[in-house]
Amino acid sequence: MPKQKQPSESRKKALEYFYEVSAKQDFNDAVWEMRAKYMPDKVVPAEYLSSDNPEDKPVKPRFYPVSLEGEAFLYEKTEQIEKEIREKFIKKYALNNSFAYAIWYHIFHDLDFITYLEDENLGLCKVSDLKQKPKHKYGKTHIDNELAAYPLAIKISPYASERVIRDFITKEFKTSIHPLQLKYQNPKIKLGKLRVKDPAVTKRNQLIWSLRDLPRIEIRRAVRKQTGEFLDEGTVNKIISNMRKEV
Repeated sequence: MPKQKQPSESRKKALEYFYEVSAKQDFNDAVWEMRAKYMPDKVVPAEYLSSDNPEDKPVKPRFYPVSLEGEAFLYEKTEQIEKEIREKFIKKYALNNSFAYAIWYHIFHDLDFITYLEDENLGLCKVSDLKQKPKHKYGKTHIDNELAAYPLAIKISPYASERVIRDFITKEFKTSIHPLQLKYQNPKIKLGKLRVKDPAVTKRNQLIWSLRDLPRIEIRRAVRKQTGEFLDEGTVNKIISNMRKEV
């Protein structure tokens, strides 16, 4: 049985950053805007649900996602939707194009991001065959986003050994590579600077944040059911407080 490939730091940091920004309010506002725009019959605005809210807590709109088989009506708008996803999410948060698919399925099918984040090209670094023609004919928006996500390239001879490649990067990083990275960095983007967290912890915290308006005992039950963890009320409150600071 072949040895399972371990996730790289490049991939871990990219995913951690994505989970951080996907929990932000403006990210989720954009998700709801696109749902209301392309599937207005599947969204019940919050104002229509206020009568079912006797405790006067913040009310979220309700969404009835379509099945994967039922999204055919979106196909004629595919190009428009993809362009909007790239403008509102990929370009704004400096993500690479591979995240667009996970965002699409989350917007229209309400699927967990992790289901569609298996692409190995999600990291901060990736390998490309410069001589091989791409399988698909990509539009200008896709190409521009790809160049924005990966503006630098290290060209490698097919005869360079691992030792030679490592030696080159080590000796050239401070003088050649890092100065070019600084040239293209946006100081507002934290990608690559975040402490890598356990993906399971991140997923648990996102679950707690999504249920934050429920009584704490119900949140604790939900966490225990999905993760097997027994959290006390103080821990739940601390996680919600920390998540609120990041929104």
